[in-house]
Amino acid sequence: LTKVCLQYRIFIMKTMKKTFFITLILIGMILAVSCTSTPSSDSSSKGQTSDQKEQEYQRSIGNLASNEEISFDTFEADKKAIFKTIFLLDTIIKDNDYNKWLLFITPQSKAYWSNTRNLDKASKKLPIKIPLPNLESYFKYVFCPSRANSQIDEIRYISTTQVSAVHVEYEKNIIKDIIIYSLVKQNDRWLVELDRLN
Repeated sequence: LTKVCLQYRIFIMKTMKKTFFITLILIGMILAVSCTSTPSSDSSSKGQTSDQKEQEYQRSIGNLASNEEISFDTFEADKKAIFKTIFLLDTIIKDNDYNKWLLFITPQSKAYWSNTRNLDKASKKLPIKIPLPNLESYFKYVFCPSRANSQIDEIRYISTTQVSAVHVEYEKNIIKDIIIYSLVKQNDRWLVELDRLN
């Protein structure tokens, strides 16, 4: 009887492990399908006063080196192009379209996150341990969930060809930027530069 009980316990434990792993995969897939990072409708230049536009422009260029310049017209054009890219990425993420997503990622990022060593390290840092065997798994289980329900308000220039798309929080008259995307201009297109491991 004890042998039968022991076999039954082992069977139950194996079944529970399989169920748990399948549940984790389903959670990851649900997160991937539901994630969005939408540019705020309030952040478009429409409806802003000239003072508000100027203040946003000054915030956006505040980190540029003294020898770098971005005109107001260039800022507006870049912001429009970046927000359009983010809208397209939202659709790609909702459709879970990995191949289209690749068109918006820098070659350097693709190479870095195709390296199995980097994927293994990233997998160990996830709150739920999910194996990341390839770049597509990074897209599904890291890129999408990290942008779930995020909102883009403004851009911040790091240089004339490197920008952060940020969500702006106001706390006691202090502006706090939360970086949602890092983008790099390559061949006149703004592409996403994926975060690297520390």
